[in-house]
Amino acid sequence: MRTILHVLCFCFACIQLHAQHQINGKIIDKKTGEALAYANVLIKNPDNKSIITYAYSNEKGVFILEDIELDVILLEVDMMGYQSYHTILEGDALHSELEIRLAEDASQLEEVNIIAKKKAIRISGDKMIFNLEKLGIITSSNGLEALRQLPGVSLDKDENVQFRGNADVQLMINGKPTLLKGDALREYIRSLSGQNIENVEIIAQPSARYDASGTAGIININLKQPKAASFSGNVYSSVGYAEYFKNRNGLNLYYNDSKWNINLGANYNRNNSVNHRNITQTIQLEDSIKVLDQQNEWLPKTISKNFTAGIERNFSKNHKISTAFNYANSHSSELTLGTTNEYGNDNLYRQVKLRKEIEEPTKNTSGNLFYNYISDSLDTQLDVQLNYADYEKSQEGLLQNTYPINPTPQNEFLLDIFEEIHYKLFTAQADGQHRFSKQLKLESGAKLSRIKMNYSSDYAANDSSQLFIPEDLLTNNFTYKEQLFSAYIQGSYQLGKWNVLTGIRAEYIDYSGFSEQLNQTNSNNYIAWFPSMSINYEKENHQYRLSYSRRIGRPNYLDLNPYYQYLDPYTLEIGNPALQPQFYHSFEVNYIYKNAMSASLYGNFYNDQLTSVIDYRDNENYNLLFTANGATGNRLGISLNLPFEPVDWWNFQFSFDGYHTREESKIVNFSYDRSGFGYSMEMYHNLTLKDNWTLNASGFYSGRSQSGNSVMNPLYDISVNVKKMLFDDKLKLELGCQNILKKSMWNSVIQQDNVTTHWINRWETRKFVFGVTYNFGKGTSKKVKPTSLQEESSRM
Repeated sequence: MRTILHVLCFCFACIQLHAQHQINGKIIDKKTGEALAYANVLIKNPDNKSIITYAYSNEKGVFILEDIELDVILLEVDMMGYQSYHTILEGDALHSELEIRLAEDASQLEEVNIIAKKKAIRISGDKMIFNLEKLGIITSSNGLEALRQLPGVSLDKDENVQFRGNADVQLMINGKPTLLKGDALREYIRSLSGQNIENVEIIAQPSARYDASGTAGIININLKQPKAASFSGNVYSSVGYAEYFKNRNGLNLYYNDSKWNINLGANYNRNNSVNHRNITQTIQLEDSIKVLDQQNEWLPKTISKNFTAGIERNFSKNHKISTAFNYANSHSSELTLGTTNEYGNDNLYRQVKLRKEIEEPTKNTSGNLFYNYISDSLDTQLDVQLNYADYEKSQEGLLQNTYPINPTPQNEFLLDIFEEIHYKLFTAQADGQHRFSKQLKLESGAKLSRIKMNYSSDYAANDSSQLFIPEDLLTNNFTYKEQLFSAYIQGSYQLGKWNVLTGIRAEYIDYSGFSEQLNQTNSNNYIAWFPSMSINYEKENHQYRLSYSRRIGRPNYLDLNPYYQYLDPYTLEIGNPALQPQFYHSFEVNYIYKNAMSASLYGNFYNDQLTSVIDYRDNENYNLLFTANGATGNRLGISLNLPFEPVDWWNFQFSFDGYHTREESKIVNFSYDRSGFGYSMEMYHNLTLKDNWTLNASGFYSGRSQSGNSVMNPLYDISVNVKKMLFDDKLKLELGCQNILKKSMWNSVIQQDNVTTHWINRWETRKFVFGVTYNFGKGTSKKVKPTSLQEESSRM
């Protein structure tokens, strides 16, 4: 028996002697504290310097190395633009969590013109990341104005964000979906300050872990991240002038330490603006030409207030819980002045003057509860979150038409307007991932969402004979309810220089809409599958990627309402309860050099596209606006991003996107089969001058392009911005001018049968902005996990 015990003790001692170690840690920038992704971590034998194993840090700077048998190792970390780091680890150091601080190596940055550390555009995984400061974008502007200056991003005629010409974009904040869509989402993005945006990520080919909505991909706005445990904050104010004055003011407070992360923010904004709209319709009749020339000025005066709060508590290195709350309130007084001249064979025979006054209060409340678990080995992670949002908006006012010129006398027309809309949204979501080995990682998750919308409208006219339809059809009470359940699974496998990511997502939706006036219920349910795949290969400074995903675009909730809305004497808008979702197949082939220069070939193929229809009714002499399914087509393109640094104080970025589109529509009275080419280019210059002065200049040119039956005319403009940092970079002064040439606008021509519609929409241009920001404390913000309801709220 004693002999057996001796043998067991000897075996146990041998096991202990040859125990395998696991090394994990985090890599950060020594100066800024920013997490460094994709740093190369090597474990070597200290005697002969042979490589035992290696790994790369993830997007949070975290790395893990397993199955290390040596009791003394040499650890080396290399990353382009930084000095190499090396240290000997033994004893207790083999079991502790490491924090490795890399110092910037200026000599490496001078070796190449295409730089990594200072570049304004960089590539990380499936993301293209844009640094607003380095692009020279005026950060004193709001979030919407900042986004519109990014390569490939534009705004449509209603200021909705587009990517590569498609407005069906999923917008996220700090990697989590936002709350709203349509008007509500646009105003939320506008309420963000460029001061607090760290960078913007564009994901053209999202994987299965993301909601399948957003046929144009994902735009993720990252707010500024933590640098050190501290109390800090900033206060900012800016004033702008184009045709009217506007003012933005805000305060942000942050506290974070090893256990707590607290942030508070408030802003107050006044914005007086104008939108110039000119719509000219030329109608070729059998024996004459009719022209409707409409010129409108929309003059909104808006006061908005916003308050945010977030608390995050780290109970240990494994468990974290947080909650966030947002309250936004705005009031807009809107005046619209319009004149429509109607010509017959160049002779003016009718003129209508429009005046519309609207009061529009809006209120939005949202919040969430978030839990995160990460195992000691960093192999397992679990996220659970609950989100809610409550959004209310109403409109009340008066529309007035007068007829200075009319073939037959016509009385003044008055229309009292009242509309109210109320959304309630709730989601519950869980996501988990587990790394089974250095090569294999699996992720899966599920999500449940519930949406309820109540809409009511009531119009009262002094002369109902001047309406296109019976007056009682303008009264509408509509209730929409929706439940959506989704689940996904995806796996990633690393084999040497190759990486394969593949997954599938399933979404089941059940919805119904009830119209009280029509006593009509429209309902539907369906399940849809969304596969995704990417294959990546990396060799030294070269990366190659092939990716595919299937996406969906669902109708906005209100578009499913069988409503009627009187807009002006020549325009009536209606809903379409028969709308179905649109589906996209997207692929992309990327080449990336030194993690900076990139070239991409991409393609989008779609059917049942949700198409905005303008149907001119000859006999009634008015336009019917609605959304319908029916367009099938594709867009094939190439995009380039080229960063250069001719000298150490001047760097610039050049971006190009060229494409060919083809689209066929079989919509009744709106059928076509068109194809054409288009292109756009952007240039960004950043000059770092003496005494903390920075000069930025940017410009864009968008050539003539074809999309369906619409042709966009060429657009171009330039913007400049100068910044001065004072008091150890605590005080920033910023002066800039946006769209100096006043050529940035929506300018399209729609040709449909015998009707040509030329549509020009121009917001204020040549806008001068002066901003002051003061940062106090030792660090910058760490944002608590935001509310995640974007897919649901994106269709509001």
